[in-house]
Amino acid sequence: MFFLILVDWVANLAAEYLWYRDVGYEQMLIKPLLTKMVIGGVYALFLFFFIFSAFLVVRKAILVYAEEKGYPEEQLARIQAALSSRGLKELLFLVAGVISFAGGAAFAQASWLPLLAYFDQTPFPW
Repeated sequence: MFFLILVDWVANLAAEYLWYRDVGYEQMLIKPLLTKMVIGGVYALFLFFFIFSAFLVVRKAILVYAEEKGYPEEQLARIQAALSSRGLKELLFLVAGVISFAGGAAFAQASWLPLLAYFDQTPFPW
């Protein structure tokens, strides 16, 4: 499903690019698109850092909680093995990446126009 949405988005973007290029206003498409990509990318990186860090802290807190509650050693070893598995780290990395990508895209969509208007000001010739 995600692949179909991505293909549709790319096809629409290509059609818009061809139209803007034909009428000579290519920058009217490129500049907002690049602004959205930069804003979304920066926000997504910060969001990814905080989400993935929170996942790692929670993972460690689970083990500390189990030790404080006095779980038996064999159960602690199973919890330790489950929490330190490569598959869990990859899953947490993937989930943090998807959430941060969606958050970055939403933030960029909502905030690109004021930022572009601020940085790309054109003075009136009076």
